Amino acid sequence: MNTQSYATFARRLAAHFIDTTLFYTFVWGTQFTLLHDVVQRSWGGLQFELYLLMTVTLPAVSYYALSESSPWQATLGKQLMGLQVTGTAGERLSFGRALIRAALRFLPFEIGHLSFALPTPIWVAPQEFRIGFVIVWVALGLYVAAALLTTRKQSIHDLAAGTVVGQRQVKGMIDHGHSH
Repeated sequence: MNTQSYATFARRLAAHFIDTTLFYTFVWGTQFTLLHDVVQRSWGGLQFELYLLMTVTLPAVSYYALSESSPWQATLGKQLMGLQVTGTAGERLSFGRALIRAALRFLPFEIGHLSFALPTPIWVAPQEFRIGFVIVWVALGLYVAAALLTTRKQSIHDLAAGTVVGQRQVKGMIDHGHSH
């Protein structure tokens, strides 16, 4: 990909918003119902963390990894925004590489889940200071700063996985930006 084809932060954010909206619309009803049940049962922090890992983090990481290693090389949000994820040389990602990228992408959110659930669930000790929440905000700031400041608009998970997000390459189309 050339420098002009890298996705802007605004397009990436829009794609993320679409994916997040679709994902949470899909799981939120179940999550809301089950979370109420969890609180009523007074699950411990570890049980709650495992619940979040299995019902939020792993499905989200799987969705991103499967989508970005697929022939479309993009989640639905990225597809709608005309974006795709490739290796830095423009190659399609293997599932393993896409999985690493997705896991690193969701690492701050999983730190947030851990901070919410451990050492005691937040609903048991709501006034307890949780350093993990500070770490989450610092990490998210670094992810955003990297995406805004790096030459190829790469966030931390892109840099670590050797990936870039760019405009979808349309093969066989010479002039796809103008109407006939």
